[in-house]
Order: sequence, then structure tokens, then C-alpha cells
Amino acid sequence: MATLPALLLSLMVGAFIIWWFFGKHQSEAVDAAEFDGLQKVEIIVDGGYKPERVRLKMGIPAELTFIRKSASGCFDEVLIPDFGVRTKLPVGKPFVIKINPDKIGVFTYSCGMHMFFGKIEVTP
Repeated sequence: MATLPALLLSLMVGAFIIWWFFGKHQSEAVDAAEFDGLQKVEIIVDGGYKPERVRLKMGIPAELTFIRKSASGCFDEVLIPDFGVRTKLPVGKPFVIKINPDKIGVFTYSCGMHMFFGKIEVTP
């Protein structure tokens, strides 16, 4: 009798794990604020990147301010390969990364261990 509830629980946990790791988790993109010809956006690093998706306009220099709250070693570094960025993030201090979004597209960034990801959408 106890086998059926255990089987159902196992199936539900398995389905959740598959959804969590392989499901498409779409989030809304946050537009960068523009001040005097410079785009700025703040990204909180705490168990992931919040917001996960940021939207920039092509051709306007941008500052991505990462605020790392998590002391996890995974978030020790941020990689933005399409913009040539690989840098350490200090815990508890805002860290500004300057990029020039000069091409349209969606560009991925990640933690140093490639476990957590975010996206930069560059629009015309």
C-alpha cells in the first residue's frame, strides 16, 4: 500500500527536476535607463541574476552594475563572452561593467561555473 504514494511522489519530484533544469523559463526583459547618452541597468546576483534579461539599445554605451549578495563561489565571476568580459565580482559592493552594444541580438552571460545564466537583448 505504501508503494503507490512513494511512486507518485517520486514521479512528481522527477517531473519537477526535469522542468527545473530543462524547461524554458522565460522572464520579462528589463529596459536599461538612459541618462545623457549612457544606458544603465542594475543586476542583483543572489541565487541567480535578477533581472535575468536586460534590454539595451544598439550603439549607446552601457553600464551593467552587478551587485553580488551571494557569497557562493559560483557567483565569484561573471562571463560575458560576446563583449570580451571575464571578471571577478566582489561581495556586497556594486561592480560596474562597461560594454558597447554594437550589434543586434541576444547575448548570454553566466557565472564562472556556467550554472546560472542571464541574457542581454540588444535592439535597434
